[in-house]
Amino acid sequence: MAFNMREEKGTEGLNNIPSVPFTFFALYVSFGSIKDLFSAITEKRLELLRYVAERQGTLNTRQLAQALGRDYKNVHTDVSALDELGLIEKGEKGVLTVPYDEIVIHAGLTEAA
Repeated sequence: MAFNMREEKGTEGLNNIPSVPFTFFALYVSFGSIKDLFSAITEKRLELLRYVAERQGTLNTRQLAQALGRDYKNVHTDVSALDELGLIEKGEKGVLTVPYDEIVIHAGLTEAA
């Protein structure tokens, strides 16, 4: 697994509104294989991310476990793994947020991809 940060610059405009320059930073997490990816981002972890994203800044890990009807220890393990990947953040008093609005997966079909 590898982490990469890339800066993107461009302009964006709407209809008759002048273009405005913008800069954003994107986090890229690379996995050695699809198997590694799906080991790190399981269905349960993706469900957890979606739940937190819909309720930004309102839940801590214990409240999240209760809301999802899951064991606290398992949710804590998942939150820690996602935190390590940079996909979830713990704020003051352990309140959880998801800093992204989407996860994009690129999977090459050939070795050169």
